[in-house]
Amino acid sequence: MLFSRRDKADFRQQLRDWVWPRRGWRRAGAYIWHRIARISESPHRIALGIASGVFVSFTPFLGFHILLAALIALIIKGHVLASAFGTLIGNPVTFPMIWIGSYNLGIKLLGRVPSETVTVTWPPDVSGPMLESSARTWHDLWHVVEPVLLPMTVGGCLLGLAFATLSYYITRVGVAAYQSRRRELRFRRRVALRHPELADGGDIDDRRL
Repeated sequence: MLFSRRDKADFRQQLRDWVWPRRGWRRAGAYIWHRIARISESPHRIALGIASGVFVSFTPFLGFHILLAALIALIIKGHVLASAFGTLIGNPVTFPMIWIGSYNLGIKLLGRVPSETVTVTWPPDVSGPMLESSARTWHDLWHVVEPVLLPMTVGGCLLGLAFATLSYYITRVGVAAYQSRRRELRFRRRVALRHPELADGGDIDDRRL
């Protein structure tokens, strides 16, 4: 396949490229932007898709971001592929800041304090019947996860909504400008093919075409 790697990267190489792209984050960002802007769809739908991905990236549900972003994009009639690109806002560089910010905001909104702890016996006692033991296991697991998961979800949804709104307007304006420039370039190329005398800098008059 054209532009594909000759030697397939192993898992370690793929993981390294995900943490730090081989050509740098700037080149990777430029490449992703061009892929987004060239989607054959309206700027509104593309921006909705990006916003869906950005919103989901602020939630702590790792492993489900792409699926959740696609579902939200379908619900609000955004572009599904663009939603996958939007989830890239969550990456090894940004995740620590997202998680810390979401957690701190969440505990303030819930009226909790970071030092709050829950005493849990782990592993749980499995001496009772199997059903009772299973219920106790999930109960204890929830008490371990909830003090962190709930604040991160509440804070992440609020931060995600704010950044999703911002990303929507930025993407819509940027994609609209990009598509406008591409249409203008295509128009000028067609004019140059039809009227070579205008290709040397002559003024293009739509009434002559």
